[in-house]
Amino acid sequence: MKSHTYKLALILIGVTLSQAGCGGGGGSGDNTAAAPNSIAAPSPAAAVSIAALSAASASAGSVVTVSGSGFQKVTAVSIGNVAVTFSIVSDSQIAITVPATPVSGVITVSGPGFSVQSSATFVSSLPAPLVTNVSASNVAVGANFTIQGKNLDLVSAYQLAGANLAIVSNSSSAVTLTMPAQPTFGTLTLIVNGAPVNTSYQLHSYRPASIVAVLPQLGIVGSSVTINGSGLAAVTDIRFANGTVASVTAASSSTVSFVVPPGAASGPLTVVDPYQEVVSAGVFSVVPTVTATALQTTSSGSTVILTVTGTNLSNVTGATVGNVATTIVSSSNTQLVLSVALGSSGTLTLNALVRQLSMPAPSTTQAMSACGSAASILFMYSIKAPAI
Repeated sequence: MKSHTYKLALILIGVTLSQAGCGGGGGSGDNTAAAPNSIAAPSPAAAVSIAALSAASASAGSVVTVSGSGFQKVTAVSIGNVAVTFSIVSDSQIAITVPATPVSGVITVSGPGFSVQSSATFVSSLPAPLVTNVSASNVAVGANFTIQGKNLDLVSAYQLAGANLAIVSNSSSAVTLTMPAQPTFGTLTLIVNGAPVNTSYQLHSYRPASIVAVLPQLGIVGSSVTINGSGLAAVTDIRFANGTVASVTAASSSTVSFVVPPGAASGPLTVVDPYQEVVSAGVFSVVPTVTATALQTTSSGSTVILTVTGTNLSNVTGATVGNVATTIVSSSNTQLVLSVALGSSGTLTLNALVRQLSMPAPSTTQAMSACGSAASILFMYSIKAPAI
């Protein structure tokens, strides 16, 4: 009985082992044992290293790329002893931003348990000054003008044709300068770190013109006029009140001369040069030119009547036959009637005297026109105008 029980136990154990070997009920009956699952060993982390810099120098605000490996673990970046802003592009690249503060030195990347430095040194460069605007290209000597731009605080001096310009005020975006005392023309030059940097701006300093006197203060067409003053050497034109322009016949630093042109009108005179226009304080009067085209004579008792035809005859203030004064009977713009004693002889002179500074100007012959006769008396007439 005991022997039988023992055998049954062995059989049951064998069945159990067989089922376990099949991997569960309903198996195929394959008794091959499955191999245990394998676990892969972790790969070693990439070592942190710096291979190269995209630039050895750059200005503030620029982005410099650091190439290398193991950058995912980086938590801080510095240039020299200055911490800088950075971003991890990938495990092999870091982008750093050059700070506004000047920096120089090796680049250090660091993180938990490591600190790696570049073999190359990085130096931040200063941004180049740039002039973007000048308030005026033509400026009077000794006068101020303003330039605008960027990084102008890095400029140590400003020059024009080699002459230093005095700095009145300056900032990074605007500088006020003073032109030299002598007329100068040239390129505006910046001195940066001891070296000249030419701009694209051409500047000119000139002497301001002034009018002291106009001599005489009135005249007829064709008469010469001189303006006294200063800074007149560059004057090219004289403009009358109605826009009529007279060309300059002679000019120096203190005087400019011209001839009154046809069509000129009374009013202030304007001297014009390439850099400025200056208006006279006083008025220049253009006196209409008196002309005579015909003379008729008639006698009446002891008097001879002279009738003159022409233009601007209403401006005649007196007339003589030889040395004998005539009487103005009537006058209009086109006709003048005179009377003179019978027996007078000589040249008929019409006077339109111009006074300047209360001093009468002497008459000079302007034109000789014709002759006529009456009562056996020969009259020669000429029109006399003021000496201008």
